[in-house]
Amino acid sequence: RLDKSSREAIIEYSRSTYATPRSEVEKDAVDGAAAGVTGTPTTFINGIKVVGAQPYSVFKQVIDAELKK
Repeated sequence: RLDKSSREAIIEYSRSTYATPRSEVEKDAVDGAAAGVTGTPTTFINGIKVVGAQPYSVFKQVIDAELKK
């Protein structure tokens, strides 16, 4: 889980870099924390969390498994 100062740094960076309204960035940070996001990149595939910069094979494995359901 990201500590308060890390969340604030991410929010400030996003605001200055992308000119996104602070309220949107804060909402995204809260939503991410609620979903268990602890770092970036984090990708969700049908609710399955894939953390970190993963190779194609990892994404393919998750997607193929989901398609078989």
